[in-house]
Amino acid sequence: MEILITLLALSLVVILATNLSRSAKPLEEIQADESWPKPFSFI
Repeated sequence: MEILITLLALSLVVILATNLSRSAKPLEEIQADESWPKPFSFI
């Protein structure tokens, strides 16, 4: 269970870091970007 929580936290960190590096694009624009990784697509 701890592993899942850790992976989820790491995914959020990656999303936030990428979001900041893209100068905080709107969420819709990020989702429309095909190069954007989709870590939650398995949910």
